Amino acid sequence: MIIKKKFLTHILIFLYVFTISWVDTFSLGDWFPLHVLIGSAIFFIFFIKTLLRNGKINFNVINVDDLFLLIAIFGMLTSSLFNSNIKSINYIMAYLYVFLIGYLSLKIIFFQTISFKSLLRFNFLGVLFVSIFSVIEFFLELFFKINIQTLLPRHKEAKAVYMGISRSYAFSPEPGVVAFYFTTLAPIAVWYLWSFSRIKKINKVLLSLIMLSGWLSTFSAAGLVFLPLSFFISTFIILFLNKKNITISKNRLMYIWILIIIIFILFYFNIDVISYYFRGIYDKVTFRNISSGQDRLSRWVYGLNNIKDNLLFGTGLGNTSVQGRGSTTNWYMFLTLEGGIISSFPIFIFLLLSFIRIFKSNIKGKIFFLTGFIGGTMHFLVISTFQHSFLWLLLIIFSVYNEEIIYKIESN
Repeated sequence: MIIKKKFLTHILIFLYVFTISWVDTFSLGDWFPLHVLIGSAIFFIFFIKTLLRNGKINFNVINVDDLFLLIAIFGMLTSSLFNSNIKSINYIMAYLYVFLIGYLSLKIIFFQTISFKSLLRFNFLGVLFVSIFSVIEFFLELFFKINIQTLLPRHKEAKAVYMGISRSYAFSPEPGVVAFYFTTLAPIAVWYLWSFSRIKKINKVLLSLIMLSGWLSTFSAAGLVFLPLSFFISTFIILFLNKKNITISKNRLMYIWILIIIIFILFYFNIDVISYYFRGIYDKVTFRNISSGQDRLSRWVYGLNNIKDNLLFGTGLGNTSVQGRGSTTNWYMFLTLEGGIISSFPIFIFLLLSFIRIFKSNIKGKIFFLTGFIGGTMHFLVISTFQHSFLWLLLIIFSVYNEEIIYKIESN
């Protein structure tokens, strides 16, 4: 496979990956964040050039899994046909962009245009930049009471606090979205840093701590739970289900044990402080927090009750918005509620097959892709905004990498 150098396309791909978390700042509204505009430009430029030059499109990166996305879209169209409303067209267009352009088309374009390592590098730079900005934002507010968000062109006010401490927004509409971004794409950014970059080890440690601090500065209950949990699940899968001998050097094993001991000591001597600051997160996760946890629980109850009455075709895309209600803050439930199981079931199959494909692949860094994938799918349990394309970008990067590996194997 020969990757041709296309400067303009490479720049646009870099900007797309780099700004994918800039959902609220520098956007044209909720439906047109910066990465959507850039992704659309990549799509039209590529296919117009291909048509003008009678070029070929390589569909090798498209697989059986992706067929279920097309089935899901058909289900959404069918649901909207039976339950149309004034908001249906908005949601249909959003789903068409996310899956047909933002995922399938960009996967084809990225595969034909740019290398896997370049995508990894772009993602690393994006995660690192957002991390640095989040840390600066946090400390400016904490020590100098300067809200850097007032200097950015935003559509939503950024004033969330946790236990009296301002949470980092970076370029997203809320801290939970930044945590979603970190949970999904930071694992492979860390992998790139330690496996491909040539900087000194001390600098790698420093940059890793910056990314960790950026993630922590969001004070997102979902992020603080899902990332460690997804890493634990991925580790278990790799070690016990992969049926391959896993070796680890004595030095790395020693570092791991030293890290565990340090964490244990810090927890032991700061248990009162830690319990104070994490009590709010615990209350939120267990739905004891009236302002958020119980509100989310009531939305879930509403969603489940209405799903039973409209199981097959749903209530129609956009119906919840037309009624003036908030979403169920759970994309799987939200899609089943509005699109019915004819829309959500193919999505479940797609995600399951994607997981199996990652698990069975021969790629290096599998644990980091699994961690990001599992964490990303978990985040959709507490968020309904499917247009945040972090998980879809992770799958694109994996697909490009996996196809490069397959091509090398077949060429030998």
